[in-house]
This record gives sequence, C-alpha cells and structure tokens, in this order.
Amino acid sequence: MGKLQELSEECGFSKTMYLGSLSDVPILSKEDIKTIVDFLLLFANLIVQFGLSKNKEIELLNESRIKDYFIYKQSRHIAMGELLVNIAHHWRQPLCSIGVIAQDIKDAYLHKELNENYLKKNVSDIMKELVDLSEVINRFSNFYANDAQHIEINISDIINDTLLLIGATFKSKGAVIDKELEEGLIASFCPDEFAQVILNLLTNVNDIFDVRCITNGIVKIKSFRDAITGKIVITIMDNGGGVPEDILGKIFDPYFTTRDKARGRGLGLYITKILVENSMKGTIELRNIDGGCEVRIEI
Repeated sequence: MGKLQELSEECGFSKTMYLGSLSDVPILSKEDIKTIVDFLLLFANLIVQFGLSKNKEIELLNESRIKDYFIYKQSRHIAMGELLVNIAHHWRQPLCSIGVIAQDIKDAYLHKELNENYLKKNVSDIMKELVDLSEVINRFSNFYANDAQHIEINISDIINDTLLLIGATFKSKGAVIDKELEEGLIASFCPDEFAQVILNLLTNVNDIFDVRCITNGIVKIKSFRDAITGKIVITIMDNGGGVPEDILGKIFDPYFTTRDKARGRGLGLYITKILVENSMKGTIELRNIDGGCEVRIEI
C-alpha cells in the first residue's frame, strides 16, 4: 500500500474522494483525465513489476527444487554403490565357506573318503550358507525402491536390518557396535528413506575409522522416546576423534567432504539432513563428545 500511496501522490491524488451519488461526480478536465490515465499506467506497470518479481521468485524456487532433486538422485546412485560394497562384505565369508566345502568334497572323492553321511552333512552346510545369503537379498531387495510412501515402521527393526547389512564391514575392522534400542517405537516414514539415513550415518563413521586408522572403533546406537517432548530420538556416537571445530558447521553442506574426491562427493550427510528435515519433519544435529562425535535425530 505504501507504493500505491506514492504513485497516487505522484499523479496528484492527495486524498481519497467519496461519492454520495452520481450528481457528486466531478466534471473532469483534460488535465484531470491525463492525470488519471498516468496513474493507471503507473499502477499497471507496478502490477507487471510485481508479477515479474514473483515469477522470478517461483523460477528460483523451482531451480532450487530441481537442484535438490538431481542431488538426491545422484546421492542414491552413490548410496547404491555403497550398498553393493556392504553386501559384498556380508557375502564374502559365506561364499568362502561354500568354496572350502566344495573343495573338501572334491578331495574326499579323490581319496575315496566320500560316503553318504559325509555328503549329507556338507550339502546341509552349503544350503545353510545359501539360505543366509538369500536372506540378505530378501531384506534389502527394496532398500532403494522408488516408492516413497509413508507407512508405519518399527524404528528398531529398520536399524537392525541396516546393521545386518553394514555390520560385517565394521566387524572386519575389529570395530564394535553397541545397541540400546527401545522396543515399540512406531513412526510413519518411508522405510527406504529412514534406512538410508541410518546407512549414510554409519557409512560416514566407517570412513572416519578408515581414514584415521581407528583399530578399536566403538559405535553406540540408541533409540528412545523423549519423556518431555514425546519425540523419537536416535543417537549414533563414535570414538573416531570428533570433527574439527572450524568445519563443524559445514558438515551437512552439499558437496562438502574431507575425504578424497574418489572416495566421496560430499552428498551423504547433506541428503541425510534433507530427508530428516523435509520428509520426516524432524531435526538432526552433530556435536563433539568424549573423543568422538554424536549425531542426534529427533522425529
């Protein structure tokens, strides 16, 4: 309204006129008509300028959303690669066991030691290993599905499934994962997105252990309902040395990474923040504590 008042005064309208009837309508001179036309033109120009500025805002907003969309898609491709790496870690030991059993059967045959009981036992052992491998595929076949439908999920179930996937990677480095998960925590999320958040955070911890050569790594994962706020809280704490104070505020920025570019593009934690804040309507914070760092999610 301030801009309109300025235009009104610029065109000679210093106050508002109230008309009681048609007889009150003033006779307009050519100058009056010109003044009114000038005012309408200026008013129309103001509307056009306002419309353009709003369109520009919408355009910038759309560009931002498109950028976030492509970053999100790119991060999912990267996460898919990390998923396959973790499956490979989980499969390596069972596949090795199957190979040893197969070789042993061959040796037993060559040395004429192969009998029915020996064969049944080894076939049973092979089938057990194959069932375990198949179970991994069954659990994670929809891990990165495109369906973003929100459904009721059990928080501890998703965390346990994710640990089943990445746990072998930590175990191979001698790291210990300590869980304290409250049962019965139910929330309406996309299971794929929540699993990706947990996997991204644990993958980041694993990378820190690698880079800093942590040989006695400890990861503590807790989930509980806050007695005061009623919100579900998930914390992941490690003993990896923490985050330098000068970059603590940049950790969740897109494309920010302290790793070699060949090892990461700085999207994992950014997408984690986007998923927690936008999709789950929650908050995520990181702080240094007890020789490591703690990520706290409230949803």
